[in-house]
Amino acid sequence: MALRAEISIRQTKVILNRLSDLVKKYNTRIFIVGGPVRDMLMTKKKLPVIEQDLDIAVEDNYQNIGENLAKGLSAKVIRYPQFMTMTLQLKDSGHIDIAQTRKEEYLKPAMLPVVKPATIQDDLKRRDFTINAMALEITGQTPYSIIDPSNGRKDLKDKVVRVLHKQSFIDDPTRIFRAIRFSTRSGFKIEKETQALMKKAIRANLLKLLSGERILYEIKMIMKEKKGTDMLKSLQSYNIISNLFSIHLPKKFFLEQKSLDNETIKLIHFFSFIPEALWSKYPVFKETGESVKQLKEFPKHRASLLAAKKPSQIYTILKIFNKAALRVLMCLERESARKKIKNYLNKYSKVKIFTTGDMLKSLQMKPGPRYTKIFNELVALKLDGLIVSKSDEIKYIVKQVFDV
Repeated sequence: MALRAEISIRQTKVILNRLSDLVKKYNTRIFIVGGPVRDMLMTKKKLPVIEQDLDIAVEDNYQNIGENLAKGLSAKVIRYPQFMTMTLQLKDSGHIDIAQTRKEEYLKPAMLPVVKPATIQDDLKRRDFTINAMALEITGQTPYSIIDPSNGRKDLKDKVVRVLHKQSFIDDPTRIFRAIRFSTRSGFKIEKETQALMKKAIRANLLKLLSGERILYEIKMIMKEKKGTDMLKSLQSYNIISNLFSIHLPKKFFLEQKSLDNETIKLIHFFSFIPEALWSKYPVFKETGESVKQLKEFPKHRASLLAAKKPSQIYTILKIFNKAALRVLMCLERESARKKIKNYLNKYSKVKIFTTGDMLKSLQMKPGPRYTKIFNELVALKLDGLIVSKSDEIKYIVKQVFDV
């Protein structure tokens, strides 16, 4: 078994052995649950050989087991007591989730649930889809036994995504995103009644009950996927884009999105097609929001950039844009503009001058706008190759200050 493919089989066996010892110590049952079990069955492995993080559920003492396992692995612990869960952040950036087996109660649609301890059978019944509602018991048994109360193995064999009950999308509308994400990624079909329940939840505007943070998380997860563009097309075909953002994405968007190779710039590009009044309520990083605005401003500067010949001219035009916005533009603009943006990012923006404010002060210059003017002029001259060395800069400054 492997975690994220970076953790070796040896490391994973160490984890399983530690868990086995802890189960005996605390006299409880322990399970691998959800995605890892699904992926094990899809790849037909005898053990859950996975390339993702590991989800563990225990019927009792999850805190003690998690703390002990973290200590043995030198992992950082993040606790979520309201959900009876903790995350062990491993040194290689992988992580293990340790959770108490539990049942959930949704007091209102789209609200986070109230959880209570329960058996593994109850825990599996609360999950999103039948193919994720399976557990592999590792309580010292060899071979490990699979618990499958919702017949997920059959749906896995038939390549079907099916919810466990009719209330599923009402309880948690984010499952709509997950159904689309998994079905698109794996080439599965969304079962007919599940599709009908999805459409009903969308028409009832249940997605709008979700917080901006939860919707943003789901969008970001899509941006990380290899088939993210196809997933966004599915969101549009199910009227999710229009429901949340009151727009219809044009063909141009999907063509451009395919050319982007990073989830951050994909997100910036996505929001650049949405009115600011609609995306500004989402908790995006400040740089992301600024990048979106800059992306929309760029057309005003395109003609000037295309006409610019000197490095200093290109620098002056592009220095008002941050790197994230420029990385998007470098993927989307025509070749002539793209080359200039690339040169700016890789060369021009890295040019440094020797002159400092202290040097100007030593020449009896009072701090003020004149400092900025001289700095900008020196950078421009250096970019265009008109000055090269520190002595060149000093000569230029002396000439400006003393007019000699």
